[in-house]
Amino acid sequence: MCLITVGCGPMDKGNSEAVKKEMEDRKVKHVLPSQITDKAKERGLAITDAAQKVLLQTLIKKIESEGILGAVEYCNLNAFPLVDSLSKANHATIRRVSNKWRNPKDAPIADEIAIMEAYTYSVEQGQAPREEVFMEDNSTQVVYTRPIMMGAALCLQCHGTPGKELTQEVADKIKGLYPEDKATGYELGEWRGIWKVVFEKKDLVLEL
Repeated sequence: MCLITVGCGPMDKGNSEAVKKEMEDRKVKHVLPSQITDKAKERGLAITDAAQKVLLQTLIKKIESEGILGAVEYCNLNAFPLVDSLSKANHATIRRVSNKWRNPKDAPIADEIAIMEAYTYSVEQGQAPREEVFMEDNSTQVVYTRPIMMGAALCLQCHGTPGKELTQEVADKIKGLYPEDKATGYELGEWRGIWKVVFEKKDLVLEL
């Protein structure tokens, strides 16, 4: 047995408050899995709402100032940095995933392949895609996913049918920037992919 002696000298109010806070932080929190998944849904919804709002507002401004071609160019250079900045601000990992990607970086990898297969199956069965939370007991992370839908006619100007909503000029621009592009031929209201937000489980617990 090892005995450690701690000094018991006078303690000012500032130190007392600091020690009290540290002791509170060290308390073991007993939370239910359902509380963690609910918190992941709450945070995930707020983060993806913010991400979609920032991307859409930025694109609208670019279209107004530089047209569709300028918006396509802007997306090519800035979409990933915008999402990365939101990841840092929210202490989470945020990304978009699609089976019909524009940028190869959005192609599903690892666990995302199974997630996308599940979403695809649901859509093929006529079910509306919905948000999900994936949490394994032995994992330190919690994964939130939310479907990305073709929710506005504006989206079809870059993701619609070539020769219809998508002009040849825009199609050529996209092909030049994204030689492996698969993200066209969509219709309004169609499912396109998912937002994926990865949280550290301990961070969610601290918020409860």
